Amino acid sequence: MNNNMSGNFGGKSFIASARQTNPSPVEQALNKVDWPETFPFKEEDFQRFDESSDSTFYEAPRFVTHIDDPGIAAPRFCLRAILRE
Repeated sequence: MNNNMSGNFGGKSFIASARQTNPSPVEQALNKVDWPETFPFKEEDFQRFDESSDSTFYEAPRFVTHIDDPGIAAPRFCLRAILRE
């Protein structure tokens, strides 16, 4: 399989392709797995701890920060620099 992208942008053309190996690294890794004879999980292993409706959880707003302060500051710093130009 050859994944080629080609295009002509602004008078310049390019061709990009994904190098394929046979077998692929993913296939090589999966061939080395020692798969169990039977499925190792029971149906109850997939049950949630709280089986109540998800809509109940989302009724009340939750204000949380998902990244730390430096993670918030970095895009702000970049955007300020870009918008000043």
